[in-house]
Amino acid sequence: MWPLRKKNAISTNDHRTHVYVGLAGEGENIGPGGLYRLAPDNEWENATVGMPPNSQVRALLVHPQSPQIVYAGTHLGPFRTLARAPARVYLRSVR
Repeated sequence: MWPLRKKNAISTNDHRTHVYVGLAGEGENIGPGGLYRLAPDNEWENATVGMPPNSQVRALLVHPQSPQIVYAGTHLGPFRTLARAPARVYLRSVR
């Protein structure tokens, strides 16, 4: 093994982790659905603002190069948010 050297490093604590959860049901189990985000105070906040009522969120994707962009796949089509804001922009399905 090569000798390990300790290097001077500057550390910043700018990194934030965001946790999202999408809710969806099937058949007789359809509930309100929605998209939620874990807030810094460890409380879940509703991030469904701008989406139709009872949106069934079946898939989530955080853009790999732009983590402020979150996509939510619903039974009504895809939705997108910018800057982790609760407002959503509807993306029409291309057919």
